[in-house]
Amino acid sequence: MVKTAAGGQGDAPKKITRANEAKTEAFLSPEEKAGTNPLKDPMAIIGIVGIVGVPALILLIGVTSGYIGQ
Repeated sequence: MVKTAAGGQGDAPKKITRANEAKTEAFLSPEEKAGTNPLKDPMAIIGIVGIVGVPALILLIGVTSGYIGQ
């Protein structure tokens, strides 16, 4: 028994250990639990295009218009 801040008696708090960590479950979406392909999600495709495609398009326009290069 451990005294609590309120002055009452209580159980000792459970310590977080590696053995207890495996028992806890992380948040997973239904698709992640099912193991489906993450690239079937339209937001993943939009993110990849936004990160890779938009800068490549800007670079391509800059090269073809003569702003980048010799």
